[in-house]
Amino acid sequence: SDGMIVVHNLRTDRTVMRFEHHRHQRVNDVSFRTDGVPYLVSVADDGNIAVWNLKKRKLENIHYHAHAQKIVSAQFVDDENVLLTSSTDNALKMWLFDDEYQTGKMRLLKQRSGHGGVPNLCQFHGKMSLLSTGDDGTLRLSWIQRDIQCVSFGQSNKNFRRHFQGEANRITALQVTPSKSRFWSNVCTVHRECNKVFLWSTQRMSLDAKVLHPGMDARNVRSSANASTVAISKCGHFGYVGRESGVIDQYNLESALHRQHLGDAHSKRVLHLFLSLFNHVLISVAADNLIKFWNLNTLQCQHCVTLLADNAAATDGGGGNIAMAAYDAHSDLLAVATDALRVYLFDAFNG
Repeated sequence: SDGMIVVHNLRTDRTVMRFEHHRHQRVNDVSFRTDGVPYLVSVADDGNIAVWNLKKRKLENIHYHAHAQKIVSAQFVDDENVLLTSSTDNALKMWLFDDEYQTGKMRLLKQRSGHGGVPNLCQFHGKMSLLSTGDDGTLRLSWIQRDIQCVSFGQSNKNFRRHFQGEANRITALQVTPSKSRFWSNVCTVHRECNKVFLWSTQRMSLDAKVLHPGMDARNVRSSANASTVAISKCGHFGYVGRESGVIDQYNLESALHRQHLGDAHSKRVLHLFLSLFNHVLISVAADNLIKFWNLNTLQCQHCVTLLADNAAATDGGGGNIAMAAYDAHSDLLAVATDALRVYLFDAFNG
């Protein structure tokens, strides 16, 4: 537990050498290389892999940040220059020692990994793949029938790192569409305590340089409020962002430019946004217990439903506050659940 590594000769019952792991971290596992090269590796809670040269009796190399969290196990494959490591970051990695100069350097050969934190959101992308995110702030795409294909989206955008200061910020809402995925970004993500919406591409498996910024005056508190939900039109051209202040914004996803602004859409947080199958109607569900149906051609509210105690839909003693909602575009049915343990089903076509 003090980071000390003791190499002991069992035949002669004597200690051959001692090493101290980097920064005296607790050593979780060690492994000997058995293909003729006198290497010993040690792994600890810091996520680094230390390579020791037993012949020279010194530290040969340290591979920093091999895992995002503590490494719990390391094992060389018998008679091969391949090392396997596993970590609490939910990753299994295979490393290859192929440096011809024998400097202890290694490179990542293969890896299998999942979310480093608890998954909290997932959505189907087509019929064969699943888009998911977790507490670690990463976005992953998994193929259902081919488990070997599970990849994480790259986060190299400077704006992303600048805003979150190098820390992964949890995704609170996401939306994906297969339409126009070959031409521009087709995934939108809303992040905790952030007024921007980030764009991702399933074609490039990376974060887009474009960001959906608040469209109106940044000094306006309602217009620049944090984003709370997002929706994408079925054609893939437009994105709709709901905000904590009740504002709804429309964007062009190809250019990331702001197009329309509904400043008085709701008085409280927009919980959900849904679009009809043919992009004729936008449905907004908010914390003010209002469900509004917007005509996308005129951007006028054509119908409004109130879930209150005196509402006809709640004659059994009160509707309660809206907790969540779901919409099926093919049947035009909207389901709304409240914290009073009731579920209401609406015909969205007729409002």
